[in-house]
Amino acid sequence: MDRLLQVLSISFLIGLVSSADVHVRGQIHCSNRIGSQRMTVRLMERDFSGYFLLGLLDPDDELDRTEVLYGEHFTLDGNAWEIGDIEPYLAVTHSCNDGVEKTVAIPLEMYRTQNYYHHNYMLGDFLLTPDLELIDYWL
Repeated sequence: MDRLLQVLSISFLIGLVSSADVHVRGQIHCSNRIGSQRMTVRLMERDFSGYFLLGLLDPDDELDRTEVLYGEHFTLDGNAWEIGDIEPYLAVTHSCNDGVEKTVAIPLEMYRTQNYYHHNYMLGDFLLTPDLELIDYWL
């Protein structure tokens, strides 16, 4: 009986885990080109990075990365295994507004296309402004 309960529990947990493909297309522009013309764009999947101890155990997952010039078109593709739905975002390392390199987060949910079963995001032309959320943890 205990063995059956263990098998059912494991089967239930495995059933909660799902795979999701993520695709992001877009261009990122700078509101004030002071620093380097090159930036690093990373497709990330949020886990527990904002929580100190949990972030050490399960940091955000990097699904893909590229380096582009400001205004250059980019495509990022990745896959994540998660319990429940995924929370993708872009982490952009740049120095365009004040010449100081920093990493900002760009949430992607508002750029999701209408296809419910796939995580496709069309960022379009995105402008980096000084008011974006800075990422200051474990990237």
